[in-house]
Amino acid sequence: MTAALGIAGAVLALLLFLLLCPVGYRCRVSREGGFAEVRLFGGLLRKSVRWPDGRTGGEPEAEEAEEEGRADEPAQAVPVGKETPLRLDADGTPLPAEEAGEEKAASPQAEESGRKPPGALAVFSYAWDNGTVEIVLRALRKLFRHSRPKTFRLTGRAGLGDPMKTGTAAGLLYALLPGSACIQWDYTGRCFDVTAEARGSVVPLYILYIIGGVLASGPVRRTRAYRAGRPVPISPDHT
Repeated sequence: MTAALGIAGAVLALLLFLLLCPVGYRCRVSREGGFAEVRLFGGLLRKSVRWPDGRTGGEPEAEEAEEEGRADEPAQAVPVGKETPLRLDADGTPLPAEEAGEEKAASPQAEESGRKPPGALAVFSYAWDNGTVEIVLRALRKLFRHSRPKTFRLTGRAGLGDPMKTGTAAGLLYALLPGSACIQWDYTGRCFDVTAEARGSVVPLYILYIIGGVLASGPVRRTRAYRAGRPVPISPDHT
């Protein structure tokens, strides 16, 4: 018993350590493609992908050979299910399914709740009234503040073909991203060859904490029940 508790404690401690370890990310996007990388333990473990030629599902030759093999296989016969017996009237004419008394099977949710699930607009209105939208937006702000890039840089050349429009775009960009834009502006020609690069890190445990708090809140749980078509005994404005 003591050994089992010790093993469980060690596993929980290792899991907590992994969730508290920051996960670094780096991405770069340009006109030719992009690159994204995730780093763990200061770069000891890395996973990266490139696009548009960053296929990770296997070698192209192997995939093409597999597709050719599938094309050469004979088509398999599709089994035919049991036909529903027809009901005839007194003259021997087949009756429609509705007149024969056949009904479509109701969905499990409808059978359990006894009412039809609401539409997307009704769900959004309910979520707005009971505070779910506010909770989700507040969580998104927290996630953005936590995971936003520590370093963001724009480099390259850009021009809109008009000096006034190019100058306006440059001013807006320098105002929104002070110190991050290092672009060579072309005030007479039209071009766009800009590369964006971002670096940052996130703590998985904090991300799970934010998401878990949203899912566990009362308004969100009631909205999920309302969306599934289950009865909600509490009024929407009750938080």
